[in-house]
Amino acid sequence: MNERTLDVYLAEPRGFCTGVRRAVGIVEEALAEGRDLPDEVSEFSLEWGELAETLAGNHDREAIRQAVHDELGSVCYRILGNTAVFKQKATTQTFLESLGFAAR
Repeated sequence: MNERTLDVYLAEPRGFCTGVRRAVGIVEEALAEGRDLPDEVSEFSLEWGELAETLAGNHDREAIRQAVHDELGSVCYRILGNTAVFKQKATTQTFLESLGFAAR
């Protein structure tokens, strides 16, 4: 039987793609200006309600940035926790921390 070896190289996390960063920026801007969720980022409708409730009318851009960042981290944690991407929760957490999300 032929034995083959396979080298696996793990890349360093780089964060989110340009499209996600753009969408997050649109959400942050709308929250800061007190506008409704723009149609172009309607995929954030579930998070929008949570963010609006968390911020309770606060239009401070740093508070908004932090709330959006925390919500995005929460969504990522739930998604990765329900997939086979990482076999252990500790690995999932380490990965998310490397992206700048707080420990859970």
